[in-house]
Amino acid sequence: MVHHTKGVVLKTTNYSDSSLIAHIFTERFGMQSYLVPGAKRPKSKLGVQLFQPLHLLDMQVYHKESNQLQRIKEARLDSPFQNIPFDIVKSCLCMFIAEILNKSLRHQATDPPLFHFVYDQIILLDKWEGPLANFHLMFLTKLLPYLGFAPEAVNTRANFFDMMEGLFVSHQPFHVHFIAASEATSFYQLLQLNVEDGLNLDIHKTNRKNLIRKVIEYYKIHIDGFGELRSLEILEEVFS
Repeated sequence: MVHHTKGVVLKTTNYSDSSLIAHIFTERFGMQSYLVPGAKRPKSKLGVQLFQPLHLLDMQVYHKESNQLQRIKEARLDSPFQNIPFDIVKSCLCMFIAEILNKSLRHQATDPPLFHFVYDQIILLDKWEGPLANFHLMFLTKLLPYLGFAPEAVNTRANFFDMMEGLFVSHQPFHVHFIAASEATSFYQLLQLNVEDGLNLDIHKTNRKNLIRKVIEYYKIHIDGFGELRSLEILEEVFS
């Protein structure tokens, strides 16, 4: 049976000399892996160029719950990028966000609110004309509630964020997994602000770099097997 769904491409892996597997977060079926025969052939209707990181797709797919690899009947770009391919900073952000999502959503079931959040943030990245230095930090922060470990931001006088407990606290925790000082303040502000205000928040680049690494550490604590991010150093170079 053929089903219609939208999808966000997260990554591809080689399957053979001419074929690939596309790992796609779909609106209807959650995280899925699709075998795409002949994707590397020049005249393929489902060519490799269609499956670039964070491409937004409109798809007709064959779906069988018992299959580890699904099939795509038809696919097209649902909202072609206007700016990302021509902007090195946005392209690097795209790579980072795709890697974060691939590590965070490996076993993600159907979740329309999460899908729509991701979809809307990708469109925002393509269209956004303001400052970009906070984009990946804001994305990491706003993704947390959908993943189920959003911080409790109730203590306005807190000087620390305890990453083990997911709480802002007044005293330094008795372990090393915490965010302190001005970085905790910036994290608290980002949690309270809407996305556009957060993108315009003034954060010193050293604090931003430290905070991003701490938030990624928070992800690692709460997502088993999260691992290392290959795209982080590239992004740090871009914003240095």
